[in-house]
Order: sequence, then structure tokens, then C-alpha cells
Amino acid sequence: MRNAKAGRASRVQAELVNFLNIDLDTAFTFLYGADLDRDTDQAYAALIVDRALHFLYTIHYFARRVQDPEQRSAIEARAAELAAAIRDRTPRAVCNGE
Repeated sequence: MRNAKAGRASRVQAELVNFLNIDLDTAFTFLYGADLDRDTDQAYAALIVDRALHFLYTIHYFARRVQDPEQRSAIEARAAELAAAIRDRTPRAVCNGE
């Protein structure tokens, strides 16, 4: 019984890490798309950056549930890169909450 619970917990952790990495990949892809649209449709590009920001919120919420310190650290490092990339693409007034 104990082994079954440990195996299930391990699978849940693996799925969580996979989910977070997929969200990170998707958010970075959104930012790439925003860069492509920036010159032709600034409003749409801003919307895509906003969607990436929502991914970041989700990632931060679930990352603290990752039990393995190395995996959590890797996810947090990529999330920090994502946050910086979003900041680079967001008007100053929005970043400062003005």
C-alpha cells in the first residue's frame, strides 16, 4: 500500500513538472508571436503578452507544489526569465501598476 501511494505521488509530481514546463513553453511562444505582431497590430500583441502574464501567474501558483528542490529551482529560473521577457514587452505604466 505504501509503495502504491509513493508511486502515485511520484507520478503526480512528474505530471505537475510536465504541466509547468508546457505552460512555460507556451508562454514563451506567445511572446514570440507578440514580437511578430508588434509592428502590424500593437493591440493584439499587447493582448498576447497579457496572456503570457496569466501563464506566469499560474506557474507561480503551482511551482510551490513541486517537491523536488532541483526541479522547483529550474522551473523558478525559467519563470524568472519569462517575467523578465514580459517586462521587456510591457509598457512601463502597466508594469508599475499605474
